[in-house]
Amino acid sequence: MRREDVYELPVKAIMAKNPPLIPKDAPLAEVGRVVLKQHHVWVVEEKGSRKVLGIISETDLLDVISPMPQRTYVTGTIRVKSLRHGQMETAQDIMTKPPLSCHPDTTLEEALRLMTDRKIRRLAVLDQGEIVGQVCLKTLIRTFFHNMHGVVPEPVRDTEKA
Repeated sequence: MRREDVYELPVKAIMAKNPPLIPKDAPLAEVGRVVLKQHHVWVVEEKGSRKVLGIISETDLLDVISPMPQRTYVTGTIRVKSLRHGQMETAQDIMTKPPLSCHPDTTLEEALRLMTDRKIRRLAVLDQGEIVGQVCLKTLIRTFFHNMHGVVPEPVRDTEKA
């Protein structure tokens, strides 16, 4: 494969097909267990659903456990996203929404552009509004690196961590 051709590969060729999912009403203890193992989790409508509502990453958890910064003045309303100062109980309380996503036929070039422009590490791969996989920056980097050296990329584990 020529180097230029890797940019035209569809995301479905490298995506992980079984991303970590958690229902929106899952307690924070369960969210923490999953994020500690997987580094992130996609929040879905309910158990068994594949309709993605948001994502929770290690950074989101850090934001929630960190104390709010001291402010000398405040105008408007602040939505508190802190365990110490707010009522956070479930996944939907701390998820980042809406999650950024792409279609399985999106090219790697388009996915990479979206991820670098938005400074994110992963995209939900959605087909007809349901998650069918995920593509992580780590997987994209591995694919490009292997291609530059003429090596076929190793298959992505379904639970690829990023």
